[in-house]
This record gives sequence, structure tokens and C-alpha cells, in this order.
Amino acid sequence: MGPIYAIERSRFTVSKSYPELVAYGDDGKVETVRYSMLTPMLLNELQKQTAESARLAAQRERLSAEMAQANASYELKLSQMQKRLAALEQAMHTESRNPKLADAYPALATDHISR
Repeated sequence: MGPIYAIERSRFTVSKSYPELVAYGDDGKVETVRYSMLTPMLLNELQKQTAESARLAAQRERLSAEMAQANASYELKLSQMQKRLAALEQAMHTESRNPKLADAYPALATDHISR
């Protein structure tokens, strides 16, 4: 495989991927690549990539803010539940020492709460 083959192969590849970048001879074969058209095409692709990158960065920021808000809400609810649980455990512990309740609810007479 020499350099001529490599050039022909690259012309063929370009003609399949970007047919607007090649010029054909009278015989219908790829004659040359129009490199002058390559710069505007690459610039256009770069602009698309830049716009997509900016869109993804904005989406990432939005999702990060949503996640932070969800985490804060979760932490608040968890804290509230922990306080309620502690209050219920304290009430159960206090009530388990009440003789009237101990007679009515024997299960409360034993201390099930591990501290």
C-alpha cells in the first residue's frame, strides 16, 4: 500500500461521509477534495458542539440545584421524623412505668426500648 492508495482511500471516505466536499471527474470518480469548503463546515460543527456543551452545562446546573433542594427537604423530613420517634419512645418509656397502663397493657411493662 503506497501513498497513492492512502489518498484514494481518504477521498473515497470523504466522498461517502461528506459528498459536498468532493469534486468528481468526468468519469464519475472522486477527483479531489475541496478543502476550501472544509473550514466553514468544521466551524459550523464546532458551533454546534459549543451550543450543545452550553446546553448540557445549564442542564447539569439545574439538576444539581434540584438535587440540593431535594437533599435539603429529605434532611429536614428525616430530622422531624427522628424528633417524633424520640418523643414517642420517651412517651412509651414513661408510660411503661405507669402501673395502670402496665396492668392494661402487659407488653408495655417490659422495656423494649434500647437506649
